[in-house]
Amino acid sequence: MHDVYLKQLQKMPLFEGIKETEINSVLTCLGSYLRSYKKGELIFLAGESIKSVGVILSGAVNMIKEDIWGTQTLIVSMKTGEIFGETFACGNLSDSKVTFAVGADCLILFLPYSKVLHSCSMSCTFHHRLIENMVGLISSKNVQLIEKIEVTTKKTLREKILTYLSIQ
Repeated sequence: MHDVYLKQLQKMPLFEGIKETEINSVLTCLGSYLRSYKKGELIFLAGESIKSVGVILSGAVNMIKEDIWGTQTLIVSMKTGEIFGETFACGNLSDSKVTFAVGADCLILFLPYSKVLHSCSMSCTFHHRLIENMVGLISSKNVQLIEKIEVTTKKTLREKILTYLSIQ
């Protein structure tokens, strides 16, 4: 992988505590791969099986939920440095409930989740650190989801605003 991306990965929460020299080893160990996308392309469709976690190296990815009437709702727009797909890749049901679409031309590093979750036969310390970081990121996203649900379930606009401000 290019040195530019290795330096960038080292700054990301997923690779926190892993040395730049070790990142290349962990990426090789995991069988990671790069893929570039143009704005408007679809990465994963709702209902599709997701087996890899995406790390956004550049650009933006939108998480979109479509209801039975075809109305699309933008759930979140993710930018450089964020991960996506981990909720579906690590669960028992790997079929995505949302569509991941490209919001701006992007480069994505894909990490096969089965290899992330199970450390290699060499029991590398950096692999264990990657697992810890992944669990921490999933936990943080769950807390954000709970906060979002807390705000959206309030009945009045006043209650929603007060709840949002109290969380902030």
